[in-house]
Amino acid sequence: MLTAVLHTRNRPEFLERALTYYTGKFRHPILVMDGSDEPQFARTKQLLSGLKLSFPFELVHHAPSTPFYERLSDALRRMTTPYVMLMADDDFYFESWPDKALDYLERNSSCGVVYGHTVKFEVEGYRPYGDASKFELSVPTNPVARWLEHPTAVERLNELGKSPWNTHGWYAVQRVEIFQEFISTALSENLDIDMGERLLSILQPIRGTIAMLDTVYLARQFDARLDRKPSAFDAEALEKLERISIDALRSVSTLDYRTARQVVQDCMRPEVRQLEANERRAKLRIDSIKNLPVIRQAARTVKTLLNRVGSAGESSAEIRDPRFPRLPSLEEASSEIRTVKKYCVSPR
Repeated sequence: MLTAVLHTRNRPEFLERALTYYTGKFRHPILVMDGSDEPQFARTKQLLSGLKLSFPFELVHHAPSTPFYERLSDALRRMTTPYVMLMADDDFYFESWPDKALDYLERNSSCGVVYGHTVKFEVEGYRPYGDASKFELSVPTNPVARWLEHPTAVERLNELGKSPWNTHGWYAVQRVEIFQEFISTALSENLDIDMGERLLSILQPIRGTIAMLDTVYLARQFDARLDRKPSAFDAEALEKLERISIDALRSVSTLDYRTARQVVQDCMRPEVRQLEANERRAKLRIDSIKNLPVIRQAARTVKTLLNRVGSAGESSAEIRDPRFPRLPSLEEASSEIRTVKKYCVSPR
């Protein structure tokens, strides 16, 4: 019923760790889409040759120059199951999660995506093996926009548009047809990864409801050294996203073009404002490159003011939504956390 697609590139030991972890815990086929350089792929084959896996498995190697969406498109062509689950090589899905998600999707035909709470952890130096520590619950920043079980696509988009978006359905169990539409559209429109995530965020609630189960389902390793660059404002890409979203919304509703366009624009407005704020901050960083104390202090003051302006009017979205599940505690995932720690210990 489910195919997992694990994407990786030039990280043989991370892949080895992930597949070792899933052995005995996962019964569904796993497609590994590997975009590694030849020496790293040779290392991958060497490491995997000694593993005895408990699930159907296929290792697919693409040239490093193969775009990410093309690799995922190839994976979709190879699967026959109605559900797909994307995997990262540095994450751990908890053992009981996939079957809970599948059961929910089978019982709720209008639902397209199921996910849950996540924890993040660190291994010093961002290595695959070492002392896994600093487990923290990933508290949702805008729960209102992550609770999308309204009966119509318009209502779900209205909900999504109450604050800047989160990518709720990237690492989740979802229906293949939704993920297929996302991948084919991202390829045909030549979207980058950043704007592709936004396409997924708006396409999924158009095509079905999104359920967040009240459970911790995924442990994600983070790199404490990495300061992710904020998304850039791209007017042309946003125009593409608006056009695609209008067409998708009209395909599931009786809205005329003008009304559908207004719904989509309202939904996108908080996200667009966030991207515009990112652009202003980036310009401030460039302007302060002279490194003079007065200029740096002025830039910090202006950025603080911009942050306040950017967040104005969004406080209502931060109020806890009564539909949102209670936040679980780390103790509720303690057994899974112990397991994650175990598999971060070097096998050699």
